[in-house]
Amino acid sequence: MDDELKRAAAASGLEKLLDQDPEAFKRAYQAAAGYAERRAPVGTPALEPAHVFRPAPVLIPGQGKDDD
Repeated sequence: MDDELKRAAAASGLEKLLDQDPEAFKRAYQAAAGYAERRAPVGTPALEPAHVFRPAPVLIPGQGKDDD
């Protein structure tokens, strides 16, 4: 786990935080990893808020090309 934390600190530019307070960095790293695992996939209509998911528009008679 220590090597993984060192790589994450180097990748994020937070080596000073890891040196000053390793326990705080470890908690933040674990919280971020947990968030990534719990995050719902984008584009799942059942999980998106109503203002993001928009159903297909309903055709009104006279608007379609096949209306007679």
